[in-house]
Amino acid sequence: LLKQDRPLKLSVAPNPANVGTIRLSIQGAVAANWHFTLSDAIGRILFESDRVPVSADDRGTALNLPDGLLPGSYLLRAENGTEVLSEHVLLKP
Repeated sequence: LLKQDRPLKLSVAPNPANVGTIRLSIQGAVAANWHFTLSDAIGRILFESDRVPVSADDRGTALNLPDGLLPGSYLLRAENGTEVLSEHVLLKP
């Protein structure tokens, strides 16, 4: 379900980020469960979440990234069954 007044947008903070926990928000969405994947530059999925509840109040949701990720550019993908969003995430040393 979407709020009709604005499009969906996935935001990640901080970005660039240290490996650990990032905060993400999906502006324009009502509360829903989302599935997240983090892929490297050649498309290998390095992290996959269970369904994560994301609130509609734009405060953000914490997502714990796994240990062992190397510094570099990654693609975070969010899906809820009907919508697919993505955002680049830069991890720093």
